[in-house]
Amino acid sequence: MPISLDACCIINICATGDAPRILKMAGMKFYLSAACSKESLCLHGRDDKAARIRVPIDLSPLIQSRLIELTDVTPGPETAAFVDFAKQLDDGEAMALALAICRGWTFASDDRKACRIAKEKGVPTIGTPGLLHTYSTSLNLSPPDIARCLKNIEQRATFRPKPTHPLGHWWRANSNQ
Repeated sequence: MPISLDACCIINICATGDAPRILKMAGMKFYLSAACSKESLCLHGRDDKAARIRVPIDLSPLIQSRLIELTDVTPGPETAAFVDFAKQLDDGEAMALALAICRGWTFASDDRKACRIAKEKGVPTIGTPGLLHTYSTSLNLSPPDIARCLKNIEQRATFRPKPTHPLGHWWRANSNQ
């Protein structure tokens, strides 16, 4: 299943500390648009004095090992879709969604507006909770390993799904191990 990643999802995947394992999930191929790859991709960390700092994400090992493939919209319908979505969304989300729609891929994002638009267009969507749930169940991760991944996302990427999210209860139950 090809998946067009929005920047928020790749940031969250990288925050887990298990990005290579997550991106190797059977049956999934991950694509990152040029716009998303150029966004400021950073995690939160601490310096030696415990002050909060921004830590840049280096995607090159994931790209070189072909766990993520960089792609761009092509002239024609993809560019037209990108321009149309860019009126409502940030460039990264707009490009990732245009690629998903035009190429028949799944759209991966945690942005509610982008996911709503994708669903209105009939595009399958998945977010960080779905990706992590799939990852944890497909590899039968231990509760401490699941908790570590989820807590890393919460701390390093400052993401936690709302309690009303379909996997919100799963996330909270598993991040408190």
